[in-house]
Amino acid sequence: EISVKLDGKEIYTATDLKNNSYFDLALYDVAETPLTWYIISFIVLLIILLGVTAIYSFKKPKLAKKRDASIGSEEFLNTKKTLLMSLLKDIEKQHRSKKISDDTYHKLKEQYKQETVDTMKKLEDTKSKVK
Repeated sequence: EISVKLDGKEIYTATDLKNNSYFDLALYDVAETPLTWYIISFIVLLIILLGVTAIYSFKKPKLAKKRDASIGSEEFLNTKKTLLMSLLKDIEKQHRSKKISDDTYHKLKEQYKQETVDTMKKLEDTKSKVK
């Protein structure tokens, strides 16, 4: 009988082995996909941008509020769209260089792609209201 333990846990047991027999045991290191600094910096930048936009909207004069809101909103949406598209490119580069797994890549790509589409729709709505 042969028993293989790893970190105090029995991971393999073999009984009734014949003379000169062998076995292969492949061990894999389970690694979490790291949250890269691209994603973290994007989230921080987006939070700062949202905070600045919120503070700015509270301090605007009442008279020009509608006009400034549409301009600020359009500028915000353009910036958000640019950041999201840049993030999608960075995620794709990391996937090609095998820094992130296929599963993580597809989840992030779908999430940010949908957010980009929503932002572009809002931007089109904002532009059509201004005209």
